[in-house]
Amino acid sequence: MKKIRIIYTSDIHGYIMPKDYRSGEVKNIGLFSIFKNIEKDENTLIIDGGDTIQGSNLATYLALEKDDPSLIAKAMNLCKYDFVTIGNHDFNYGIDYLNKYLNHLEAKCICANVKGNIDTLDYAIKEINGLKIGIVGVTTDFINVWEKKENLKGVTVKNTYDTLKDFFNKNKLNVDILIGLYHGGISYDFETKELLSNTSENIAYQICRDFNFDILLSGHQHMRINDKLIEKTHLFQTPENAVEALEIILHYENKNLQVKSRFFKGETEDSFEKDFINIENEIDEYLDRPLGSLNEDIVTPPPLERALHGSALANLVNKIQLEYTGADISVTSLANEIPKLSKNLTIRGVLNTYVYFNTLEIKELSGKVLKEAIEQSLSYFKLDNNKINISDSFLKPKVEHYNYDFYYNVEFKADISKEVGSRLTEIKFKGKTVKDDDTFKVCVSNYRASGTGGYNMYKDSKTIKTFPDPISDIIMDYIRKHKNIIVNKESNYIIEH
Repeated sequence: MKKIRIIYTSDIHGYIMPKDYRSGEVKNIGLFSIFKNIEKDENTLIIDGGDTIQGSNLATYLALEKDDPSLIAKAMNLCKYDFVTIGNHDFNYGIDYLNKYLNHLEAKCICANVKGNIDTLDYAIKEINGLKIGIVGVTTDFINVWEKKENLKGVTVKNTYDTLKDFFNKNKLNVDILIGLYHGGISYDFETKELLSNTSENIAYQICRDFNFDILLSGHQHMRINDKLIEKTHLFQTPENAVEALEIILHYENKNLQVKSRFFKGETEDSFEKDFINIENEIDEYLDRPLGSLNEDIVTPPPLERALHGSALANLVNKIQLEYTGADISVTSLANEIPKLSKNLTIRGVLNTYVYFNTLEIKELSGKVLKEAIEQSLSYFKLDNNKINISDSFLKPKVEHYNYDFYYNVEFKADISKEVGSRLTEIKFKGKTVKDDDTFKVCVSNYRASGTGGYNMYKDSKTIKTFPDPISDIIMDYIRKHKNIIVNKESNYIIEH
């Protein structure tokens, strides 16, 4: 019986060092912690599923201050990766920046549905322990929905499913074990066995069902999936930020494959090369630069509470967006988990609070479409025995509190006892009832403007203007300008049932 070992990570998001950049504390996370006690032998494959060069404050600093991702590539090289694929967030700083990373990377990048001005392979075959291991890589084609066009200049992201179908129609890989490497997730309920979405964003279930992979290494959703068998394919996925990794042991004999796997955490590493020590010192100085102050800390309540009663943080972000864009109405959403925003505002505080690399757009919405958008947010709620809870559609297969939107400069009331789509009972703009044929300039993130999260009404609406600056930069510039900011805790809406 022949043995192959796979070490798999995904969605590292620039977490290289064992540090929680929110607090500045050393923690047992990051790439170097994961690989502290990993010894690679000739029977081991080390693979990553993408979303590598964007996310952490380290990644942000390297991109925006240094324009140099080579340190992340160096970390991957030190960990001896064999193969990687590309995640959607790897395009956030543009194709030139992504290519800089790939050019410094020793691992081969496999991504069959990304073509053009980028050096990727459709597949690779590697012989290990006398076995031929085939790896075919793809990424989510929703990159075309989310990413700014200028960041994809010279690159085409093809339909994921069609790419795989075409690949296997043209190629008959003569391998013993076939591995799929997919930066995308699964819209499938393992308990009810129901598909949860018909979009092409997360098609791991369809890939397992329709293609003959022995192993599918997925990503994107940050879910903890350990060997879920779909048809004949073993499905895996890891959490984000190198909090955990997967060790997958394959035993092969007489065309029979046995799979054993486990999640494992790393051990805090405390010995680094000089380059990494120097950059950590630079980052701490950068992150702790003062920007201004609030009159009090902003402590954001749990998701359901803030959705029901409003959020001081959402008010602040929306106020800033409104001033910056000159729109009539501002819309924002908040991350699943939000640390306290200290009244002594620093770059670290802003980046830890507004974690997305989003930009702003102004959309022209009729009163009718504005109501539809708010109704979509109100679908976040459900009634259980006359108690308001969070709808399952925002919790499965992935927790998505960030798809609940907060609206600013418009007032409304809603009744959750009514059917989804008919919950608004009153909506006013500047004291006047909103009519279906009214017209508003509404600023939203480019992520929401793409229609993601069930908000197709934005995608289908006219774009008046787009803004190139990241929202986090806009927030920091506002704080520098105004210095002393009063926290607004008032809610502009009432949720009843």
